[in-house]
Amino acid sequence: MTPGHRHGYFPVPLHLNYVWRVLAMLLLPMPAALACTTTGTSIICNDAASVLNWNTVTSSANDVSVLVTPTGQSAGPLLGLPGSAAVKLTGRNTTLTNQGLIDPTLSLVALGTSGAIMGNASNAGAVRVNNSGTLYGAGLSVLGLQVLSTLDGTALSLRSNATGSINIDNSGTIGLKPGLLSLSLLNASPVIAAYGGAPVTVNNAAGGVINGRVGLGRSATGNSFVNAGAINGSVSMGQNSTNTFTAVTGSTISTGGADVGVDLAVAGLDVSIALGFAQGGTVDGGANGNNTLVL
Repeated sequence: MTPGHRHGYFPVPLHLNYVWRVLAMLLLPMPAALACTTTGTSIICNDAASVLNWNTVTSSANDVSVLVTPTGQSAGPLLGLPGSAAVKLTGRNTTLTNQGLIDPTLSLVALGTSGAIMGNASNAGAVRVNNSGTLYGAGLSVLGLQVLSTLDGTALSLRSNATGSINIDNSGTIGLKPGLLSLSLLNASPVIAAYGGAPVTVNNAAGGVINGRVGLGRSATGNSFVNAGAINGSVSMGQNSTNTFTAVTGSTISTGGADVGVDLAVAGLDVSIALGFAQGGTVDGGANGNNTLVL
């Protein structure tokens, strides 16, 4: 027996002691996390996202309304990949009201995770977003290089066909926040995509900020955009449409930083959707359209 040691006792290295302590703490009972609450078709997120509950919302039901309160947060799934979102509503007649924080990067991994994906290709009806809080997408980069020709990672990806409508009201901040890999051209990336054939109405109120490129799809009845706030990026109003862009006194539109200096097309979408993104600091009324600029 080694002097100073009791018979049958084997000393445990100090670092292993700490490992066991950490494991023991993880196994202790923990207080329940408050998730978003659902009552019928109404979902309310009133608490901060945490490792116990990311407050991710996913529903394919019709007539769903989601409210993120001023104290509420919604993050993406634990491992957020392209096609996922903090809020994903694929039914008909869906509404998102954000007064708090929607941020997919609060989760463990956010690679191409969107802030909100709403609607569908065939029967989405009315898609409505009212943002007075902060709404982020994670953007998408591969090996540190930013991917600009995709809707993965946008803050808002909204889709409805010609029988529906898309409405966005913003008095808060809509933009991108780096996820798994750093993004260097945040304001050059697609941040809002609204498409599918439905007429799109966007109102960026005084005090509202949109950081990134906004793309509206083709609509037979035309799209409308009123900007009384700040756009650090660009707006593409949609091809072959009758579009109106209103620039309210005191509003601004700029590149907001580094820009790639070219228009962008979106890979993988049918050409009939005609969704694109204009170069930074510009408003593109849309080719082959009857467009109006109101100052």
